Amino acid sequence: MLMWLRLAEYTSVNAGTTTINISEVTLEGGRARNYTVTLPDGSLTVAGITQANPVLTWPAGLTATYGQTLADVTLNGTSSTPGTFTWTALGTTLVGDAGQQTHNMTFTPTDTVNFNVLTNDVTITVEKAQGAVVTALEVTATTNSVTITEAALAGGTGQTMEFAFNTTGISPATGWADLDIPQTISGLTAGTRYHVFVRAVESANYLAGTVESKSIWTLSDSALAITFTPIVDPVANELKLPDGFDINALEVVVPGNTEIELTINLTVDGDHFEWFVNGQPRGGNTNTFVLRSGDFRHTDVGARHFLTVEVEIGGIPYGLTIPFTVVAPTGPTN
Repeated sequence: MLMWLRLAEYTSVNAGTTTINISEVTLEGGRARNYTVTLPDGSLTVAGITQANPVLTWPAGLTATYGQTLADVTLNGTSSTPGTFTWTALGTTLVGDAGQQTHNMTFTPTDTVNFNVLTNDVTITVEKAQGAVVTALEVTATTNSVTITEAALAGGTGQTMEFAFNTTGISPATGWADLDIPQTISGLTAGTRYHVFVRAVESANYLAGTVESKSIWTLSDSALAITFTPIVDPVANELKLPDGFDINALEVVVPGNTEIELTINLTVDGDHFEWFVNGQPRGGNTNTFVLRSGDFRHTDVGARHFLTVEVEIGGIPYGLTIPFTVVAPTGPTN
């Protein structure tokens, strides 16, 4: 006998299990009449289609900067089925310190009925953040030293500072040292322009900061004492320099601490001395006068100036004029 058992059809295309209600069984064949079928009470639960795992390419080559959050990271993963890559942790979670950092990620398929939700660890390369900016840089100078009197960092990065210096004005690649305010740089050359550089030191999570610089001249260390005996010319009522005596190359350096002391010794007694600079009275009743840098300004640089002394001898005034130049210190100009 040929017997056929006809059951209800299973037609679901979705994953999961399905309950089948059997309502009729038909036996066919020549001997079918010899058999009877008793149906089970209720229903049968049969296995269905299991959920599939999406075929994924997890995000790779991810980068971020120290201080950013997971939400700031651009994701580049792909999937065989529509869905979304998200961080398992909150998006406000910081990416972590500079270096290689691992964070867990979740892929949620749009069709969660037929596809599984998957998780995986991915790596983020965290770069160092920009270093702090130097503010309030102040420097002072003496004849042979420069002192960094003030410097601070903005931004609260916790970095320390370092400094360097030279006469070229170009920020150096080497030669940096830890900065401790006030910082004095000694052993310098007088009357020379120095450039001081300060920046934040590179740390575990921050790059070296942008270089801040200032230039300053060390003071000129010119001290000169000139003593001479002029010739009294009663015909011209003048004092004349002795033969072979030339002081026409006097220079006062500004800024600096030039001190040129001129002392006149007369072969006869002078009743009164009066000194003038460019026609302006600068003191009297002494045979000594000192030209000082502090008496001049930058605007006086380059011009020809004149020191004049008038001496009364026997009630008759005699005069002597000595030219001098106000100059800037020697050294680089850039």
